[in-house]
Amino acid sequence: MAYVTLMQDWITIQTSGASTVIQNEEQWLDMADFLDLSIQISTQNISGTSPVLSFKTSPSKDEALFQTMSSATFALTSSSNPAPVVVKYASAAVPLARYVRWELSGTGVTATFRIYVAGTTQGAILR
Repeated sequence: MAYVTLMQDWITIQTSGASTVIQNEEQWLDMADFLDLSIQISTQNISGTSPVLSFKTSPSKDEALFQTMSSATFALTSSSNPAPVVVKYASAAVPLARYVRWELSGTGVTATFRIYVAGTTQGAILR
């Protein structure tokens, strides 16, 4: 069965210089019951040099254990919304672990975005 949740409601982030902004810990998703996930991002007002939104996962909340999930990195542009990305446990170099968070990086970035995540449990198929 697939479950959909709002990972991040509309948020606008502005940075100066090269920097990385990490989602607040209180908003990290606990995906312990899920095997696969699909990420859908909506964007507005994207500017700056090389704005990238990536999704990291970890079996615990230890910073050193977070790794970028394969295929879950989005170069943000002002012209379009990224296509949904599916991270499948069976084929991912870095599969879904328990916790999932986003990180925004780039130089002088202004980005407005919203993120929905759909997770599937054992026996469900995510296409």
